[in-house]
Amino acid sequence: MEMKNPIRSGLIALAACLLMAGQAFGQRPGSGYYNPSLEKFGNNTISVQAFPLFFGGYGLSYSRNVFNQRHWVGISPVLYTSSNHHTKRLADRQNMLGFSVNLHYRYNYFELPDVGFRMFFQAGVEYSYLDIRNVAKAETHIEKAGLDVAVGFRQNIAKPLYFEFFIGYGQRWLAHFNNNSAQVSPDITDLAVREPHYDSHIFDYGRGGSVLVLGLNIGFLF
Repeated sequence: MEMKNPIRSGLIALAACLLMAGQAFGQRPGSGYYNPSLEKFGNNTISVQAFPLFFGGYGLSYSRNVFNQRHWVGISPVLYTSSNHHTKRLADRQNMLGFSVNLHYRYNYFELPDVGFRMFFQAGVEYSYLDIRNVAKAETHIEKAGLDVAVGFRQNIAKPLYFEFFIGYGQRWLAHFNNNSAQVSPDITDLAVREPHYDSHIFDYGRGGSVLVLGLNIGFLF
């Protein structure tokens, strides 16, 4: 009996602490639902995506709140139109044309609306289409579909400017992959040049399977 009383007292104290913590959590700034019309920083966002620039893409992202400021839906298109002739490796020299579209839902699980700070969870679906032609005239057609989840934050810099960053996990499936080497010279025997797969690393265009999802956007609210 002497052992049960301290255990019972400890459990009661723990339950009381959890109850008080829950009440405090419920009263923190920005944790409640409120009218979107009262949001002083805007209900729409449009931004430039920074990371696609490293992979030959030019991307925008648009989102809008739904129901209240915690729930947002958005679309992020990227246009790929680039040439890479800054390498001596023939297999890496290419012209590329294509696009990708990501549709996502975002939930703000922590908010400080007075300073424009939000932490969020994001889930999305993506489709991409690419045509790549290297200098050996090998043409590669790639179509991929995918799912991703991520966590991140958004911080307003000065109304209406903001930046956001997120990181997460994605899964990509090759919906269609085709190599056409009919125009390649018979003198070229290197398969990496004749039939490139573009799957040498986790960010490569032809990569299927698990991928790292990264986002760094700079934009404004309205």
